[in-house]
Amino acid sequence: MTLAEPVVGLRSFLRTPRGVLSLLASALAFSAAVAVVLALNRDVFERTVRERYPPPSGLLVELGRSLSSPPAVRRLRRLSAEERRHLYTAWIQVGEDWPSQAVRAMVGVDSATFLDAAFQTLLAGSPDQRRRAVRFLALAGNPQSRALLEEAQARAQARREMELAAFIRQTLIARQTTAKQ
Repeated sequence: MTLAEPVVGLRSFLRTPRGVLSLLASALAFSAAVAVVLALNRDVFERTVRERYPPPSGLLVELGRSLSSPPAVRRLRRLSAEERRHLYTAWIQVGEDWPSQAVRAMVGVDSATFLDAAFQTLLAGSPDQRRRAVRFLALAGNPQSRALLEEAQARAQARREMELAAFIRQTLIARQTTAKQ
């Protein structure tokens, strides 16, 4: 018996209907096992994967701090989508001392980029980053931001992150109260 004989036997077996069905059943069983392993490790995965931001650029921080002026808003309009994304990450890191109009200006110029970035942070950010993203969406003054906040609240409740869900609920109530005034 040579080494090539089992390979030839396997090839001829796989060419039969029984061999094809056996191969398909094996692939299905392997796929199901991988899916079960991934589903059981979802919590571990979601706890360990976090957004990581590069240090904010001094120019973007300066731009963010000046977003209450019309020339700064014109500069914001000239930024590329990637630079706008970096401006968002700068706000998440150091935006506390930016004017309150900064977020409205950012979302007013490019709502898709900034709201998408905030939603991504709500999905994959650290607890502190998520709170900052909630604040960002609350300050945005955009109708879509409320829908994103409601979706994030439902997701936080489903994941049993009650502290974040309560924070989002308080933010939504405060935003609703402010809108009525």
